[in-house]
Amino acid sequence: MQSKKPTSIWISSELDDKKNGTIFDITAIDKNKTSALKTGQKIQVTHHSDLMYSNPAQGTAVEIELLEEGNAVVQGYIVREDEDTIRVMDKITKEEVVGKNHEGLEAYLRKHYDSEGYSISLVKIDEKTKSLLHIGQKVTVTTDWIFLTSPLSGTALEIKIEEE
Repeated sequence: MQSKKPTSIWISSELDDKKNGTIFDITAIDKNKTSALKTGQKIQVTHHSDLMYSNPAQGTAVEIELLEEGNAVVQGYIVREDEDTIRVMDKITKEEVVGKNHEGLEAYLRKHYDSEGYSISLVKIDEKTKSLLHIGQKVTVTTDWIFLTSPLSGTALEIKIEEE
């Protein structure tokens, strides 16, 4: 949580990220809960589906949960990659991934695994490690924490290639 005012909070994925995030109206949340919130805490906000797409985005919180400190670990196969992001799926087999061209794999994922898996940001991973990653590898990824998005998302702190 970046900051807190009496009627709103500003959250972002990184504590020192002053450019991105979402501002949530917290007036519907119990005052005992909101009074205990502090800048820097990791929290999960459940909100109304309507977000105002401004900069930053704004919404209305319906529930806030304080998250425990610690990292999350994800293991699965890389099914998509670009310069700073990979998508890792834990419920897919290697046979479902290999041997398909890009378009074929994308169509297969949309049909059988739409919005599943994890979208993992690689902004904290060194270039050498990023260059070793490719579709079809089984990896274990330690992330800072997992955001409840669709697909789930997080920022990789460490990546271990389990099998090619």
